[in-house]
Amino acid sequence: AAASSALLLDCADAGHTLAVLSALALPPAHVHALLCTHHHWDHVGGNEELLDYLPPSTPVLGADPRIPALSRHLHHRQTIHIADTFEVECLYTPCHTSGHVSYLVRNVHFPEEAPALFSGDTLFVGTSP
Repeated sequence: AAASSALLLDCADAGHTLAVLSALALPPAHVHALLCTHHHWDHVGGNEELLDYLPPSTPVLGADPRIPALSRHLHHRQTIHIADTFEVECLYTPCHTSGHVSYLVRNVHFPEEAPALFSGDTLFVGTSP
């Protein structure tokens, strides 16, 4: 199950995202969540359209209520488990926007592996509300 589970992160364009899933031979049904670092269109513009192709229970996760289709609001240092595969820790990083977060993601099937940090646009400090 670990190899066929996926999370999507900052999906600006639904068509491009679906093309990548197809190229990876990963059915949309194997996507278990959309993680959003902040509300800007170039990170979340595809959320609503993508939900038409994903299982109805697929959550859209983030910390800013301005994120389109947001279904679960996360908080700093909150850790959630997704699909018995991923441990995701939300880290408040208000650099680029006031509601910006980063995600520290671990695969629970490979605890010896280093986690991945998805930091969105943290390099743009103080550039947008």
